[in-house]
Amino acid sequence: MFYLIASFLLISDTTHIEQLPLYKLEEVVVTATKLPTPLKNAPVSVTILDSEYIKNINAYDVSDILNSVSSIKVEKYGGVGAVSGILTRGLYSSETQILIDGRPVNSPSLGGADLSWISPVNIDKIEIIRGPLSSVYGSNAIAGVINIITKDIENDNIHYSYGSWNTVMTSVSTGMKTGNLKYKVDAGIRNSAGARQNSAYKSNEINGKISYGKLDFQTGCYKGKVGCPGVEPAESTIYRYETQKQLGNDKVSSLYDFSNSEKFYINSCFKLSDLKLNGFINRWNDDSYSEWIGGYSPSFEHHIGNNNYKTSFYGIESQYTKQLLKKMCFMSGLSVQKSQFISTNKDSIIDNFMSTSSWDANQTIIAFYLQNELSVASFRLNLGCRAESILDYSSQISPRASIIWLVNSSIKVSAIYGKGFRAPTLNDLYYPKDAFSEGNPNLVPEKSESYELGAELHKKDFLLKITAFKQNTYDMIRWDAVGSIGPYGNKWTPANINKVLTNGIEVELNTDMTKYFNSSLSYTYLNALQENKELVRTDTLIVKEVRRQSAYIPEHKLNIDIGYKILKDLKTNISAEYISETYNYYQNWNNWPDISMDTKKLSSWVSPFFYIPPSYIIVNMNLHKKWKMFDTYFSVDNLFDEGYSKFGNDMKDRNYPLPGRNLNIGVTVTL
Repeated sequence: MFYLIASFLLISDTTHIEQLPLYKLEEVVVTATKLPTPLKNAPVSVTILDSEYIKNINAYDVSDILNSVSSIKVEKYGGVGAVSGILTRGLYSSETQILIDGRPVNSPSLGGADLSWISPVNIDKIEIIRGPLSSVYGSNAIAGVINIITKDIENDNIHYSYGSWNTVMTSVSTGMKTGNLKYKVDAGIRNSAGARQNSAYKSNEINGKISYGKLDFQTGCYKGKVGCPGVEPAESTIYRYETQKQLGNDKVSSLYDFSNSEKFYINSCFKLSDLKLNGFINRWNDDSYSEWIGGYSPSFEHHIGNNNYKTSFYGIESQYTKQLLKKMCFMSGLSVQKSQFISTNKDSIIDNFMSTSSWDANQTIIAFYLQNELSVASFRLNLGCRAESILDYSSQISPRASIIWLVNSSIKVSAIYGKGFRAPTLNDLYYPKDAFSEGNPNLVPEKSESYELGAELHKKDFLLKITAFKQNTYDMIRWDAVGSIGPYGNKWTPANINKVLTNGIEVELNTDMTKYFNSSLSYTYLNALQENKELVRTDTLIVKEVRRQSAYIPEHKLNIDIGYKILKDLKTNISAEYISETYNYYQNWNNWPDISMDTKKLSSWVSPFFYIPPSYIIVNMNLHKKWKMFDTYFSVDNLFDEGYSKFGNDMKDRNYPLPGRNLNIGVTVTL
């Protein structure tokens, strides 16, 4: 049986890698699920953020690092430790597959991956692949894949930083190599008082890597706690909920809510010639504590909720590759993944009673796929297809084709076609029936079709890349009041009722003007339209189809980074991010049973000199100095104290305010 599994392969030679700063086309990139691939032969658009770039960001968590990437928009719910996810090419967090050293970390119950708990100190590089890659990764890879690669064996070092809101980050790392044996152990602590009331954060983690011959093994654990202040309530108390009035204040919706998280993982890889076997285990234990006011005046009830969520997610992948006739590389793969989710919910009413409910669900996924690359003269053709089978929905077939043309040593043209899908989550399928909501076991997967055309010009100190893409995503899942009748009307249930139609252009420019001065620019134009079947009357379940600009998605996004080497070991970087106005939509139930949709717009800055769409601009600055064994830095984020936020829960609230100007100073000591 072992030999049967090991005779198939997940690997594909399909990534076009682009690096900040400039990269060399002769470089080779190796990730946890790809073969070593020369950049000049790789057709898919990828951005690599290397360790030097990551160090210059001085980020609190990995989500802060990704802001500068084309077609990537980070959605944060607050400051240090607050939940964060990403939007890729106009699609949402659950449509992007997140990997850590090749290990998938998307939640089987919710679909997305929270990036706030991942410390940036231990990251070696991040590879961001844009476009559907379900032909390799299966579900969740509709919009793209982000692989966070941690550092390997390195010199012993100690890192310490202190910043605004008493934010402290401390880590130690040690490693050794002797013969065929090498290992690395790192541990870290992050604490912050938070930029708002009830937003304090504290965490600790430890990770280890060991390698002996053909075997690589990783394990680690994380434990964290963060306050959950919620949105900034409506300006007028008339529009505030009773919970906000009694348990919050003018700045936060809750002074008491918080969440705990414990994460444990194992990741392993065994290599034998062209065979490769990967295995992983994720175990997560999450708690949420919340207080709220229920009922109606004057019989208000003070509720306390204690919810626990246990997630087990593990899998095995076998890999095999064969080079044929020096011009063809054939690959095949087999993967098996299993997930289980257990939810226990306790609702206590002070001085009265307590109710407890629980539910669980599990899922097994088996996938097989093939990849084949053919080289003919200056052309590289890659064909791939993945078949994925699961009992909860019909089998999915995800084909993909790409071709690149190396016009000469400096110019490359690529064309890509691919299909992707996202499976319904365990919550979508199996959420238990209660008075307000229920899951929908009849859901079908979301489906996507994408076309992409790219051109790249590369000179010694200059890189220009332009990519145009079109992507249509159908049968998207949205929760709405379209379920069976309950005691309070139609229950909320998920349904395949949305579409997102996306067209875009990405422009990336990197240049080293002199040996002292370098700069990079990335610009994204994104025309993302959502077509929704929206409920307009609850008693008859009348719906209408509406097309509008996608929620949360800006039409324009621009990032500029400028670096200057003042002295040999002293350099500074200034970066700026421009985001055009964004929209969100909220159901209006004031005329129930008729329902309408209200529109909220986020924008805070308008150019006084020439027309630029209303927006916000965030400017960051940092200074690095090397002193033999000491590497020091000073940074200022949001230099001009721009007021910006993430959309809130309704039209009247003042959203989730994001941090203002904050300072950070740190040092890394290499022993």
